Amino acid sequence: MLVNVQRDLLIFGIFSNHIVYCCVMITTPNPVYRQLLSQLQLFDKISDEDLDTIMQGFSLMSIKKGELLVKQGSLVNRLYFINSGFLRAYYINEEGEQFTTSIGESGQMMTSFEGFQKGVKATEFIEAVSDCELLVVTKSDYDRIYRSLKSWPKYCTSIYEDAILRSGERLLDMQRLNATQRYEKLLRNRPNVAMHVPVKYLASYLGLQPQSLSRIRAQIK
Repeated sequence: MLVNVQRDLLIFGIFSNHIVYCCVMITTPNPVYRQLLSQLQLFDKISDEDLDTIMQGFSLMSIKKGELLVKQGSLVNRLYFINSGFLRAYYINEEGEQFTTSIGESGQMMTSFEGFQKGVKATEFIEAVSDCELLVVTKSDYDRIYRSLKSWPKYCTSIYEDAILRSGERLLDMQRLNATQRYEKLLRNRPNVAMHVPVKYLASYLGLQPQSLSRIRAQIK
């Protein structure tokens, strides 16, 4: 379900016997944008005009656990900011086995990045592993925001760099850390993911069998 949301209107004033002595109206961004705006403001100040550009470009989307946002082999036209919940990226090999490559949580962007940026077919699925509230932007609106906001290119660069670094670090961890160490690192660095994402997806992400991960979690408790 997609919902267009705009600003809340706050009215402050002095009222007596139906007479307005003083009235001030202040528009504030809808709370669903707060998390995204707070991240953008780390890179540059957000003006009212910038705020309008963002709110016109993003729509609120609610999805249920198990729903697919991107299908492997499809064209990708949307980028998702996670307000709440968890998404995972995974691919299916020729034998029909699933391999989770990334898990997104609140405050992160998710899509098939190569497909989104280059207009090529997605190499992975994006699935909700819990009920989620998302802010979604199309490629055309993304490009418009990119041209309009000074903070947006800086923010997007940080997203891509973070995704690349996480992917590289994950591959290195597969080689240099044992199973317990990999889970303990995830627990330290991303406790919400470690505690709330189903074991079968965590195990796939960490390169383990679900039974092995369950034993490790039981030993750590």
